Amino acid sequence: MFISNAGIVFADFCPEFKKLLVKQIILTLLFIVFFSSVQSQTIKVFNSRTNEPVEGVLVISEENITRQTNEDGEVNLNVFDDNEPLLFQHSSFLKFTSTRRNIVTRGNRVLLIEDPVRLDEVVVSVNRWEQSRTEIPHKIETIQPKEVMRYNPQTAADMLGTQGGVFIQKSQMGGGSPMIRGFAANSVLIVVDGIRMNNAIYRSGNLHNIISLDPNSLESTEIIFGPGSVIYGSDALGGVMSFNTLSPRLSTKDEPVQGGKAVMRYSSANFEKTVHGTYNFGSEKWAALVSGTFTDYDDLRMGSNGPDEYLRLEYVLPGRFTGADEIIPNDNELLQKFSGYSQFNVISKFRYRPNNKIDVVLSAHHSQTTSIPRYDRLIVYRNNELRYGDWYYGPQQWTLMSGRFQYHDEHLLFDKMNLLAGYQYYTESRHERNLHSRFLRNRTEKLDVFSLNLDLGKSVNEKSEVFYGAEFLLNNVGSTGNSLDLPENTTATRPICLINTILAINLFCRQAHVTHILISVAISMRHFTISRSVTLIWSIQHLTGILVRCGTPLPTGR
Repeated sequence: MFISNAGIVFADFCPEFKKLLVKQIILTLLFIVFFSSVQSQTIKVFNSRTNEPVEGVLVISEENITRQTNEDGEVNLNVFDDNEPLLFQHSSFLKFTSTRRNIVTRGNRVLLIEDPVRLDEVVVSVNRWEQSRTEIPHKIETIQPKEVMRYNPQTAADMLGTQGGVFIQKSQMGGGSPMIRGFAANSVLIVVDGIRMNNAIYRSGNLHNIISLDPNSLESTEIIFGPGSVIYGSDALGGVMSFNTLSPRLSTKDEPVQGGKAVMRYSSANFEKTVHGTYNFGSEKWAALVSGTFTDYDDLRMGSNGPDEYLRLEYVLPGRFTGADEIIPNDNELLQKFSGYSQFNVISKFRYRPNNKIDVVLSAHHSQTTSIPRYDRLIVYRNNELRYGDWYYGPQQWTLMSGRFQYHDEHLLFDKMNLLAGYQYYTESRHERNLHSRFLRNRTEKLDVFSLNLDLGKSVNEKSEVFYGAEFLLNNVGSTGNSLDLPENTTATRPICLINTILAINLFCRQAHVTHILISVAISMRHFTISRSVTLIWSIQHLTGILVRCGTPLPTGR
C-alpha cells in the first residue's frame, strides 16, 4: 500500500517536476550563451616579447570611439561591430589593426610588438610638455620605479647616485648634494611635479634638500645633462632633475578600482628601519592616492677598509653644557657616533577628469626630519683636540601644495594649456659650537614660496609647433641668527628678512623638430631688511636671452 501510494504521488508530481526541470535547463543554457557572449567581447593585449599584459593600450575605431586596456591588459569590445577595423595604439609598441571577429577567432588575444625607436619613454622636463625622447637634443637619463626597487636606495640622493653622470657629495649620512658636470646647488635645478624646489636661500655651496623626496613615492625621475637656462632660468645651468611623484590612477572599467603596495626594509649598516605604504582608489572620473614613508637611521658603521680620517676616535658627551665638554673615547672607532636621524614623508593627491579635455590634480607633500648631525665637522681636529662640541642641522621641514589644470582643445591661440599653481614652506637651521665654548650659534631660515606657471602649445601645421608660457615666483624669506648662552640660557637674536620676486617669461618655438628658437625674459626684484633698524636695499635685474639651434637631434636623445 505504501509503495502504491508513493507511486501515485510521484505520478501526480512528475508533470510539475518536468516543467521545472525544463525551465532550469533553458535558463542554464541562456546563461551559458550570454556568459560566452560577454567573455567573447573581452580581450587581452600582451607584449609579444615578454607575454606580459600591456596597460594603457588605446583601441580606436574609424568613428573615433575609444576604449583603453586596464592594468590586466583587458578591454571590452562590445561597442564595436564584428567587422569594424580597430586600431591598437601604444607609445612603446608598433600600431596594430584588426577586427573584433578576427581577434575572437584567435582566442581573444592581441600581441603587440615593441617599437625599437619609440620604446624609450616620453619625457616632459625639457619643454614642459610630453615629448618623445628621440626628439630631444639633450642627454637624458630616466629612473623608473622598477630600477628603484632593484637598487633599493635609502634616500633620493642614493637613487641619483646610481646614475653614472651624477656625482653625490655627502658630508653626513643625512644628506647628499647632486652634481652634474661640476655644477651643484643653485646651478642644478630640482623640479617636483613641475614646480621648482630651488629658491632664494639656495647658495652656491652644496645643498642636501634632495633628501626631502621619498624614492618610494616617485613615478619617474628625469635627469637632463646640460643647460636648460632658457626654459627654467639660470639655476638650470648645469642641468635639470625632474621628479614626478605617484599619480592617482583612474579606472578603465565601469567599476572602481583600488590597489596599493607596502614595503618594509632593514639595513644592518646603519640599523635602518623603513616602513612605506601606498593606497590608490579610482573611478572613471576621479581618483585619490595616499603614500607615506617613515624611516629611522641609527649610527652608521663604516667599512673596515675605509680611510682612517673618517674614523670616530672620540666624541663629546651629549647633554647640557656646564662649563667644559667631556670627551669620551669611542669603543668602536668604525661606529660614527651620533650620526643617525629619522624622517617622515607623506603625499596625498586627488584627481578629477570629467572628460578627455579637462584634467585637474590637487596634491600635498610634506617631509620632516629630526636634527641631522654633520659628521665631517664633528671629526675635525685643531691643536690636537676636537674643534667642535656641536655641529648639526636642525629639523628640516618642507611642505608643497599645488594644483594643476590641464585643458586640451583646438583654439585660435592654443591647442593645449597647463596651469600650475604652487605654495611651498621651508624651515631649516644650522647649529654649531666650538669645543668648551658656552655659546651655541645657530641660523634659522623660514621661507614661503608662491609660484604660478602657465604653459601653452599650438600646432600650426603638421611640421610646426609652438610652445610659450609665463612663470611667476615670489620668495618671502625670514632669516634669524641666534647666539645661545648655554649656562645662562639667554639668547641674542639678529633677524634678517628678504623678499625676492622673480618674473620670468619664456617663449619656445619648434619647427619640424629641427630648428629651436628660445627666448627668455626675466625680471628680478629684491628687497632686504637687515637687523632691527630698517635698512632697505632695492635691486632690479633684467635678463634677456635668445638661443637659436639648428640641426637634427641625436637619434637616441643622447
